[in-house]
Amino acid sequence: MNDIWSTIRSIPWQGGETISPGQLNPTQIQSFIQKSIQQSLGEVFQSNPIATSFSGNDSGIQWDLVELMDYVIIKGELPNTVRPNEIRFFCTKSELIIETGSKGSRTTVSLPCLVKEKGIRAKCKEGIFEIRLPRERGGKETLIAVEWE
Repeated sequence: MNDIWSTIRSIPWQGGETISPGQLNPTQIQSFIQKSIQQSLGEVFQSNPIATSFSGNDSGIQWDLVELMDYVIIKGELPNTVRPNEIRFFCTKSELIIETGSKGSRTTVSLPCLVKEKGIRAKCKEGIFEIRLPRERGGKETLIAVEWE
């Protein structure tokens, strides 16, 4: 585990070592925090996950879901019985569907927020899959009419 002070010293301040509110660059800080969280996700998923953990019903696939500021990340391990050509992933704005096996066993993961259907990235290496779903931003607000009695 990194020394906390070396981590603090690596935070991307715009100024030198003296920090004042005017020297903070929110974009760089957000990028630094997201990168730090994403780098630590590997350890989180392999050891004691702090994220909500779910298990697939019929597929036997276990996965972890982490909600970040700009993404929802789902990472899991394929069982040895599932070959890469036997798994498919589908996505709607509110769900991720994992389909496995020749019979098409499906498991649905309800997402914690709406996601964009474009810009989804997925990768699989040595039986570990990771799907990065960009969060939907700026939804249109609709006024709700209330019937007062």
